[in-house]
Amino acid sequence: MLGKPHPEQGLIEERLRTARPRLPGWPLETVGNGGPRGMIIARSQATAAGNRTRLTAFFSHFNCFDRIHFQRGVVLRRCLSCPLGFVFDNGVEVVIKTADATSGARLDLWQSIQSTICNEWTALDSAERTWIAAAVAEIALQQQKIQDLVDAAGGVSACRDCAGGCCGDGTFHLTLVNVLAHLVRDTPLPIADFSRSCPWLDAQGCQFTADVRPFNCVTFVCEAIDARLPAADYAGLERQLRELYIAFDRRYTGSSLRGLLNTATVRSGGYLTRRAA
Repeated sequence: MLGKPHPEQGLIEERLRTARPRLPGWPLETVGNGGPRGMIIARSQATAAGNRTRLTAFFSHFNCFDRIHFQRGVVLRRCLSCPLGFVFDNGVEVVIKTADATSGARLDLWQSIQSTICNEWTALDSAERTWIAAAVAEIALQQQKIQDLVDAAGGVSACRDCAGGCCGDGTFHLTLVNVLAHLVRDTPLPIADFSRSCPWLDAQGCQFTADVRPFNCVTFVCEAIDARLPAADYAGLERQLRELYIAFDRRYTGSSLRGLLNTATVRSGGYLTRRAA
C-alpha cells in the first residue's frame, strides 16, 4: 500500500539512518506497486535535527570515495572509508553504468552546439568580438581570484582528500561563456566523454583551468572549505562573477547560467544573436 511507513522507522528515534542500511544499488524496502520510495541515509547537517530525508537522487550526496576510475560506459568507485560511519573491511566497489544511448545522444547534441557556436563566432564583426574578449578576460580574472581564495583556505588538500567528490556532476554546467573563452584564446575545448559522470573529467581531474571553468564549478564550495573561507571576500567575488555571466545572458539569446545542454531544446535563434534592447 502506497505511503505506509517502513516497519522499522517508528523504532529509529535519534539514529542517523532512516531505515536499515544496504549497499548502494539495493532498494531499501520491498518494491510495491509504486516502486521503492528511496528512503536513504542523509549525513549530518543535510537537514534540520530530527528530520527524516526522502531523497530520490540516490547517493548524489555520498562524496566519500577515495579513488574514482573511469572506463567507457562505466564509472567504478571504490569506497575505502565512509564519513557516515560505515566501515568496509576490504573496500566496496560501486559500479554506476551509463547508458550508451544516452551518452551517444548527449555527445551528438554537444558536437552540434559546439559547431554552431564556432560558426557564429567566425561570422561575428570585430566590434562584437572585442566586447566578448574584454568580458571573458574579466570573468577569467574573477574566477582566478575565487580559486586563489579557495586555495588559501586549504582547497588543494581538501579536494585531494575527497578525490574531487563535487566534480562528478558537471555534465550540464558548461555555458556559452566558457566556450567563448576558448574561442577568444584560439585554444581547443577539452574532448567530452559523456560516459563519465562529468564529460570533462579525465584521469588527472578537470580538463578546464580554473579561469575558464563553468560558473557552478568555480563558485561551489563544500563545508570543509566554506568553514575556512573569508565569507565577505568570497561573497563579493561570487556576486561580481555572477553579474558578469548575467551580462552575457542579457546580451545573447544563447547564453544562460542553466548551461548549454539544458537549454539546447528550448532555445530559439542563434547562440550569439543579440537580444532586443
